[in-house]
Amino acid sequence: MITLFPYKFDINKCDQQIQELQHFLTTNLAISETGENGLQKFFSERPNLILLLGYWHFGLEPAFYKPEVSLFSNEFRADFVVADDQLLQESIEKLSTLKASDEIE
Repeated sequence: MITLFPYKFDINKCDQQIQELQHFLTTNLAISETGENGLQKFFSERPNLILLLGYWHFGLEPAFYKPEVSLFSNEFRADFVVADDQLLQESIEKLSTLKASDEIE
């Protein structure tokens, strides 16, 4: 089961984290996905950026998030999940128990 973290989006912290992202991108010539100085670690420590992506890309009013999510019995991985209410969180939990070959109703 996937448990998402409740989080209240903070526009001021998000602005600060956007500046941190700009600094991160300009000071690192090569950035890996994983590792001590990788993208996964950077974003997992900045939940407001993850929630901003949910708002900007999906039009959500984000209230839950989780970085690094395994889906379909670890057959697939998402870099992050953002949800806007309890109903969507329950849908994600249902998806997490299915296998890739199972049908989704």
